[in-house]
Amino acid sequence: MEEKLNDKKLLYNIKLRQAHAEELITIYRDLLETVGGLFGDMMDNNLNHLMKYLDSAALIISIPALISGIWGMNTGGLPGKGTNLGFFVVIIVSIIVTALVAIHLKRKDYTK
Repeated sequence: MEEKLNDKKLLYNIKLRQAHAEELITIYRDLLETVGGLFGDMMDNNLNHLMKYLDSAALIISIPALISGIWGMNTGGLPGKGTNLGFFVVIIVSIIVTALVAIHLKRKDYTK
């Protein structure tokens, strides 16, 4: 048994296999880091697209709220103040402006 431990050929083979195993470990570790980074980048990209879409949706939704909020201020001289027609004018103006902004964002490709 002691003779096998002193065998230089056996020790050389063991060291060679150990070096090969360490090299494979380094390669696989780098591969795992690369694949992990790729998955992280893919998730970041999907999150960026989702946030861009949600920002565009929030912008489109805020337009009718802004128009109705300005129209509903307690100031005198607003058109349609004394009639029910004023409500429908606000709704129609809100829909038209919202549709125009949505079309503009769609053309600019901000919704994807």
